[in-house]
Amino acid sequence: MTHLHKALAAALLLGAAFATPSASASQPWSTTIRSNTTVHEHSFDRLLVKGDGCTVSVKVSFDAPAKAYQASVPARNSYLFRARVKLKGGQEVASEVFRSGSPSRRGFTFTQDTTADGCWAKETNAPIDLKVVGCRGRRCRVPDFE
Repeated sequence: MTHLHKALAAALLLGAAFATPSASASQPWSTTIRSNTTVHEHSFDRLLVKGDGCTVSVKVSFDAPAKAYQASVPARNSYLFRARVKLKGGQEVASEVFRSGSPSRRGFTFTQDTTADGCWAKETNAPIDLKVVGCRGRRCRVPDFE
C-alpha cells in the first residue's frame, strides 16, 4: 500500500468514526403535566411537551364546553386563543393563534425549531407554566401575553 493509499484509508476510517452515532446522542423525550388554566370557560387541562433533535412540540388539550357556544349571534360562537409554555430551563414556546368553533374535547399542537437557539430541545426540559390568552368572536383580537 502506498503512502497515499494509507493516508486515504486513515482519512476514511477517521470520517467513519465521526459519522457513527455516539452513546451520548440525544434521544427523543416527552413530559406530560396537568394544568388548571381556564379562559372563556375553556378548560386547558393537559400539556404534552416533546423534544426530538432540535424540534420541540407542544400539545395543549382542552374542553370547549357547550354552554360557551350558545350565543344567538353565530359569530360569537367562535374563540381565538394563543398559548405560551414556560420550561424549567427558562425557555418559552408560544403558539400561533388557534380557533375553537364548536364544543368538544380538543387538542392543539405547535412546534418550534430551536436550532438557532443552540438546539436546546435535545435536552429534556419539563414545562412549569402554561399561559393562555383568548378572545370571543370570529374577528376578535387575541390580547398579548402579560
